[in-house]
Amino acid sequence: MKRNAHGKLAEAQGLPPACWPNLEPDRASIAPAKRLRGSKSLTPSELINYLGYNSLFALAAFALATNALPAVQSALLPIVNLGYATYIGNHLPEASQNEFLGIRYAAPPVGNNRFRAPQPPSFLGIQNATVAPPICYAVGQPANTTGRSEDCLYLNVYAPSTSIFSEKLPVWVWIHGGAYIDNSNPNYNASKLITAADNKMVFVEFGYRVGPYGFMTSEDVRADGALNAGLLDQRAVLLWIQKHISKFGGDPDQVVLVGPSAGAGSVVMHLLSYGGKGYPRGTSGKPLFRGGIGISPGLGTQPEVQQMEWQFDLYLNRTNCTTGRINCLRSLSSAAFQAANLPMALPGRNTTGVSAYGPCVDGEWLQDHAYKLLDSGKYMKVPVLIGDDTNEGSFFAPNASTPAEVASFFKDQAPSLSDEQVASILAQYPLAQNPPVAAHNQYFSVASNAFGEFLFICPGLKVSTLYNSVGVPSWNYRYDVVLPVDIATGWGSYHTSEVRQIFDKVPSIRPGFPPLVADVPIISQALKAYFTNFVRFLNPNGPSSGRNTGVPVPLAWPTFNRTLPRQLFQVSGVSLETVPQAQVDRCAFWHSLASTLGQ
Repeated sequence: MKRNAHGKLAEAQGLPPACWPNLEPDRASIAPAKRLRGSKSLTPSELINYLGYNSLFALAAFALATNALPAVQSALLPIVNLGYATYIGNHLPEASQNEFLGIRYAAPPVGNNRFRAPQPPSFLGIQNATVAPPICYAVGQPANTTGRSEDCLYLNVYAPSTSIFSEKLPVWVWIHGGAYIDNSNPNYNASKLITAADNKMVFVEFGYRVGPYGFMTSEDVRADGALNAGLLDQRAVLLWIQKHISKFGGDPDQVVLVGPSAGAGSVVMHLLSYGGKGYPRGTSGKPLFRGGIGISPGLGTQPEVQQMEWQFDLYLNRTNCTTGRINCLRSLSSAAFQAANLPMALPGRNTTGVSAYGPCVDGEWLQDHAYKLLDSGKYMKVPVLIGDDTNEGSFFAPNASTPAEVASFFKDQAPSLSDEQVASILAQYPLAQNPPVAAHNQYFSVASNAFGEFLFICPGLKVSTLYNSVGVPSWNYRYDVVLPVDIATGWGSYHTSEVRQIFDKVPSIRPGFPPLVADVPIISQALKAYFTNFVRFLNPNGPSSGRNTGVPVPLAWPTFNRTLPRQLFQVSGVSLETVPQAQVDRCAFWHSLASTLGQ
């Protein structure tokens, strides 16, 4: 094999020829080195610009070969050696932070790895970590969609560059949402969030498999694969953090899970994992996280395996794999498999629901339905902070004109509901108490408010209440920031709309809309303070004692106790409110339907 400069250095390290090509950056375009005019002393960023990344890859290989990595890392650019790979990241001098984008945490989940638990990555050599990685395929997405791939098990790390590794900083782990059918937000820029935490926090975000890739449910998959593979991807990241986050200045004993929507639902799934023990039967270990924040926790139906065989069979028919079954599905190219990844209606329905995929009751990770596990105390007892938006359902609800259209919408989500049960849902949300809003038909608000409480608000209140009842600190909030545009569109304070205040700028969840930006400074600052304090101290108000100080907050946030106080975020500022008894009663109604709904 012909050796380039990187290959010669690799050979000097004793690396096999098969590894030499991996010393070239795998995704990024490389900036050419610039000529140095005259003699001058260069800052690290100027030296990077002067050398160009090709030379830096060679420099990293040289540093590894001569045991000089720590000196190069501190003097020139962020380099981290993970054993299976060495990654070169970006330095963000204005923020005094380092950014590593596209660190592979598992082998490509393609071909024979499809439907299996995530596998360890192979040796990768020196890799460029300066460009955002591909995002996992979504349901209904063309295979050639830019930036999407089946090979998507990557993570990003943001960390202060000025921290001393002995500091052992807390770690914010972001689990993106997307209804388990899309990776809606795995590549956020967390730089300003870390700045808001006084550069005393490390941030990790990642992609995980969704749709049929992560949640295909069948006895075929159980027998020759792994059920709930998307959750296993998330767990693989937590195990990766235990092994590697200290190399970025993070503390594996101070990990907090944070997620919106299905990401918040995933936080609940981790709290319930393996009967609340966090480890499979016959195994044990230290906790992989110590707290959780759920932003609009989506807790929908968790089907049992036999209830989803129709879905697997439908995929076999779509791909002409009825004979070879799971082996045939694994033999398909990513493009062929994705071509069959189309929306599907639940049995007996003609209209697709919000999501046909999600965690199933597999008897291992999820040993029963979520509400039953919560009611029986089978969950991890760690501090939690849970919140929701006033108009959670407005993003999902149909623009209904009649009660019949609302009823049909709920049957599309849960065909197991009887006509009598659907009628009782409508009775809980009379039109007089759910009046029409701008730009929508008469019964839109009925569908929106009913769906929002069923899927998001009531599960969040249940988790907060249960945790407090067993003496575990919990906090709850309602986000009710409504701007003129939200009134004009009729969306109100819609699902996860507070995320833009936390990250300053995020893609819109509404197709065709421009990116969302933090537009209420008083709320943006408050949310960042409360959330980063929780990650750092397991208390949104900051530490109760000690030398460390948290970010100042505008109002002390009490734990969620019997009087049910929750924090209220509005355009005018932050206050406290009591959960209305009418909402408590409606949530009790939804709890009575949990068995039918499979929650």
